[in-house]
Amino acid sequence: MNTTSKAILPHLKNHFKVQKLFHSLYYTWDDRNQAVVASRYLDRTLHRFHITLSWIYLLLQCLKVFNSSTNVTGNVIPAIIIGLYFTGVVLGTKFGTDRADLQLFHVMFSSTSKEKCEGELINKEDELRSKIINVMFIIFQKSSYTFFPLGVFVLVIFRPCQVPLLGSLLIPEQECSTSFLHIGQCNLLKVTLVVLEVTHCVFIMLIGMTYGAYLCVTGVLVLLEEADRSFKPGGVMQDYRHFQVLETLLNCVIRSRTFPLLAGVFPGFQIMIGFVYIRFHEVLSSFELILLGLLLIDVFLVNIIMFTGSGKIYGKSFRSGQRRSDGGERWRDTLQAVRPGGRTARGFNNFWGRMRPYHGQTLQAGQNVATGLDQGQILK
Repeated sequence: MNTTSKAILPHLKNHFKVQKLFHSLYYTWDDRNQAVVASRYLDRTLHRFHITLSWIYLLLQCLKVFNSSTNVTGNVIPAIIIGLYFTGVVLGTKFGTDRADLQLFHVMFSSTSKEKCEGELINKEDELRSKIINVMFIIFQKSSYTFFPLGVFVLVIFRPCQVPLLGSLLIPEQECSTSFLHIGQCNLLKVTLVVLEVTHCVFIMLIGMTYGAYLCVTGVLVLLEEADRSFKPGGVMQDYRHFQVLETLLNCVIRSRTFPLLAGVFPGFQIMIGFVYIRFHEVLSSFELILLGLLLIDVFLVNIIMFTGSGKIYGKSFRSGQRRSDGGERWRDTLQAVRPGGRTARGFNNFWGRMRPYHGQTLQAGQNVATGLDQGQILK
């Protein structure tokens, strides 16, 4: 494992501890093998059942918001909640475990992956990288598993009929303004709704953290560190081959659903929350502003990593390819023969571009070396 994987691994284990408590998701952490594996059949079945209910819940939320007579200010928070839930439900809608996901987890977090020698001291750059990543994933986890569920809990307690929560559909209007501690006919219903809403929020956060943070964001960060190692002057073929495997797996996992969805939704969240802070900060409560601020930080970090990280990988690969192409006509012919940024089988471009020329020239060099060795053995 590289420095990035080592920094993220403790957070990944804590993430799957929450998963085991809620018996959801298609993946779990195996302590014996120290690897991400497919979860039990019961957990996978419960995940499918919860996803089905989540689609129904999401449809009811949308209908309630569209039929609501509140003004724009009153619909801002419901729209953000629906957007978060929609993102999580779409990411989690799968028929079962994906072998590519498991392989990507294995390559990023396996102890057999390419790593530094045990006796080598960690330099200051790696130490700083580790600290920044550690702080960033602490923010992700605290927001997802503490503050957002706590916010939903407080919202259901004090505003049980808040759109788009289930209470707006199930609780009678005369009971909406009564205190939660007041003994009435709807007390049992309110307690049940608190449990359901908080559980559903944690479930959505689990999905978002699995596919957004620990596959997409972690994949880009790990690949960026591997690019630093592979594309530096004097980089060895073994480093590049590990980079190539990781890049292929990451593109296979996130190019068709995760990356297009996050790239479309999260910048929209950032714009919407910024607009709310500027336009409606006097109307919203301090509690709502704090939750929106935490969400803005999370969204901003994900956007920075996805787009800036991908751009840096693009730049490193392209500059390295230019250095290699200056070596003679054979390299230039190889660059022209390989189409950069070709379209994938599903119609989406890979989310960074000109790695393919570098792949082509590296593989061409490997073939030339292998041919030379074969000819040498034949001559012997």
